[in-house]
Amino acid sequence: LSARARSLRAEYDERKEAKTVTQIHSFTSKLKRMQDDQEALKRHTDLCTLFNGAAKGDAFAALLETEQVLMASADPDKPCEYVEDCIGRKEDVSKVLRLMCLHSVLCGGLKRSVLEGYRRDFVQTYGHEHLVTLDNLAKTGLLTLQETKGPFAVLRKPLRLVYEETPENPTDIGYVHSGYAPISVRVAHLLAGEWRGHEEALRLLPGPTFDFHQSLPQGLAPRSREGDSTRSAVTLVVFIGGCTYTEVSALRFLSRHTEDREYVVATTAFINGKTLLESLTQKSL
Repeated sequence: LSARARSLRAEYDERKEAKTVTQIHSFTSKLKRMQDDQEALKRHTDLCTLFNGAAKGDAFAALLETEQVLMASADPDKPCEYVEDCIGRKEDVSKVLRLMCLHSVLCGGLKRSVLEGYRRDFVQTYGHEHLVTLDNLAKTGLLTLQETKGPFAVLRKPLRLVYEETPENPTDIGYVHSGYAPISVRVAHLLAGEWRGHEEALRLLPGPTFDFHQSLPQGLAPRSREGDSTRSAVTLVVFIGGCTYTEVSALRFLSRHTEDREYVVATTAFINGKTLLESLTQKSL
C-alpha cells in the first residue's frame, strides 16, 4: 500500500510538469483512473487499520499461538488448556468448536477421556441442544475417537505440510501462510508435477485416485499465456463442497511462481471454518 501511495502521488505531481496542451491532455486522461485508485487505496488502508487492530489484540495472539502449537505438536492424550478456558468463559461457539475439531483432525481423533471431557464441558456450558451438534461433527469425522493414526499426522512430513520455521524460499506456499501449506494445494502442486513415489501418501487421502492422460483433438494446440509465446500447461483444480480463500490465494501464488504452468480454480462455494461449523451447529430449541 505504501508503494502504491507513492506511485499515485508521483502521478499527481505530473500536473506540475504539464506545460503543453499534449501534456495537459495526457494528465487529464488519467485523472478518472487516478481518482478511482485513490478511493481504492483509502478503502484498503482503512481495512488494514481494522485488521491490524484486531491482530494486535491479546485474544487474537492467544488464539494464533494455540493453533500453531496444535499444528506443531497436538497430543491426543491431553486436552488443550486454552480450549477448556474458552469453554469456561463461554466464548463464541464457533471458535470453541473449531479448536476442538482442529485438535481432533490433527491427531486423527482424540482419546476417549479427552473427547468425553470436551463433550461434557461443552454441553454443560452451551446447552443440551448441542448434543446434536456434537453428533453432526462425529458423523463428518471432525470430532471423533482415535482409532488409528490420522492421515494428517502421517502426511505432514512427506508432503511438507508444516514447517518449524517459516521457509526462506519465497516460492513455496508455506512461505505465504507462515509455515503451513494447505494440503489440497500441496497435493495439486504434486499431481501437476512428478507424483510418482508418493502413491502411499495419496492413498491416505479420502476418495479414489486415478491417473488419466487427456489428448488434444487434432488441429488444436495448447494455449499460451497472454503476452507469452511459450506454451504453458493449465491445471484445473476443482473443489466439490467448497474451498477457502486461503486455498485460492495459495494456488494463485503457485501460478505466479511457476513459469510453465497456470492453475485455474473451480469451486461450488466459498467456505471458512466458521461457516462450515455453523452449518453443522444445532440452533437453540
